[in-house]
Amino acid sequence: LAAYAQAEKDPVARCNADMHCNRATLLRYREEYAAALGGFERAVQLDPFWENPVVLLESTRDYLAKVHAMVAGRGHMKSKRLAALVASVPAELPSMRQRYRPTTIKELLSGEGGGGVEVDGVALAAKVVCMVPSDLPVPLAALVVDREGTFANLTVYDVAEGALRVHGDVCIIAPQLRLLDVQLTPEKRATFPSIRLTDPTKLAVDGKGLHPSQVTQAVLSLTNVSE
Repeated sequence: LAAYAQAEKDPVARCNADMHCNRATLLRYREEYAAALGGFERAVQLDPFWENPVVLLESTRDYLAKVHAMVAGRGHMKSKRLAALVASVPAELPSMRQRYRPTTIKELLSGEGGGGVEVDGVALAAKVVCMVPSDLPVPLAALVVDREGTFANLTVYDVAEGALRVHGDVCIIAPQLRLLDVQLTPEKRATFPSIRLTDPTKLAVDGKGLHPSQVTQAVLSLTNVSE
């Protein structure tokens, strides 16, 4: 991002749609959605006939609106099924070398973790309600619910597809949680708690750490095709 900031100081680069689109793609990968949307919009303004930023702008808006609806609608689950799923969230954390204090999504939102800062010494146990479809393969996204029945979006980096199981247990060590609030259009915004996990070694699934075959190395693809 520092390289893009430096490039933007150049009057010619500042008017280059590729630069804005590529930076916005990186910002979306980092889940800095407001800045990403602004970058895609700027790329569209500079090159209205280039399809790529138009597609990425709409897909980013659609993804955020979808997650907002899933969290607000509590996974679109019926009350009995939801109550049973919440009741099955493990009361105790899986065995680990280090001891962690159990936490909840609400506790993280009300404390320092609500600013997207990793909170050391705690771990969040939750259930995967469903996977969240996305046009991008990375990160892997899922809707989760904790023992208090609070929902959040979970994004996990550097893991293979299938690493998370619907209705499976997840335990996130030192969770990095923040409340996302993004203006999608003048009339519409998306607001939801989001947990970003960039280190797969801090994730336990069904009481166990991920198998090495489930850990991958993400590659971010950028483009340079506008005329």
